[in-house]
Amino acid sequence: MTSLEKDWINNGAPLFELGEYKKAIECFDKALNINPNAYKAWIYKGVALNNLGNFKKAIKCFDKALKINPNTKEAWYNKAMTLAKLSRD
Repeated sequence: MTSLEKDWINNGAPLFELGEYKKAIECFDKALNINPNAYKAWIYKGVALNNLGNFKKAIKCFDKALKINPNTKEAWYNKAMTLAKLSRD
């Protein structure tokens, strides 16, 4: 992980915590522009999209994270939770 990529992820995290999901996604996207294999950025983006109710896009983000790192429990957990929400709607 490059320092610039890490900086964008770290900039997005407090915005996410404040409920500023769209602004957080912009930061995660900038990290992904630097490194499309930044699986943590894909997970964070997916969770933000999930919180915005965009479940299908969130699942795509978790799938991308899992393609990069199939052993990440965060991605599996969040994908399962999002699929559960999607099936209820």
